[in-house]
Amino acid sequence: MAYRIAATEGEVRLSYGTRPGVCGDGRKTVNTRSSMHRDTRGWCEPGPARIRLTVRSGRVIDADLAVGGRWKDAQVALDLGRVAAPLAADALLQLAADARDDGDELIMAAVVADSATVWQALLDLAQMPSVAEDTREGAVLWLGFAAGDALGPDDGADDDDVRESAVFALSQRPKSEAVPALTRVAQGDHPVHLRKSALFWLGQTDPERAIAVYEGILKGS
Repeated sequence: MAYRIAATEGEVRLSYGTRPGVCGDGRKTVNTRSSMHRDTRGWCEPGPARIRLTVRSGRVIDADLAVGGRWKDAQVALDLGRVAAPLAADALLQLAADARDDGDELIMAAVVADSATVWQALLDLAQMPSVAEDTREGAVLWLGFAAGDALGPDDGADDDDVRESAVFALSQRPKSEAVPALTRVAQGDHPVHLRKSALFWLGQTDPERAIAVYEGILKGS
């Protein structure tokens, strides 16, 4: 599917099922259970995911993801209709490797796909020097969420603000102090919600070290 999309000059669109907990307003707003950077207010449809890609010379130059809603009547070069979600995720991640713009949008589109296991592909993207910087950053971000999900459901009190603040404070220390401290929390015998917080801030502080920690957790799970 990725080859067929890359061989198309112009706009391509497809839709696919989303994993449980994903919803959107049918336009730009997408909400996921793991999302810390997108939120939605008001009506939130559970799917399907719809993505429109603009392809030039074999590369995606623009990607627009929506969840819910319907396509507006518009001519496109290739309409793939509704496809199997794991196949869509695989194709989108392949396209992300060569994208120069919106690679992070392609990654999010893959992450929300139902029944798709994407973390190994995200590990590969995060460590490929040829991949665009925003794409690598997106891969690290979602790897952190995947590693957090692998730890299991949160087990701490909802009002545990003091320790959450302490984890954040660690991330503000000099890198030589912050990285080993956050790593110890992420890998240690601590409440799951604190470990998840440490995983997130580790990714913001030292992506290279974070990738190794994420990989250890994901392979261990």
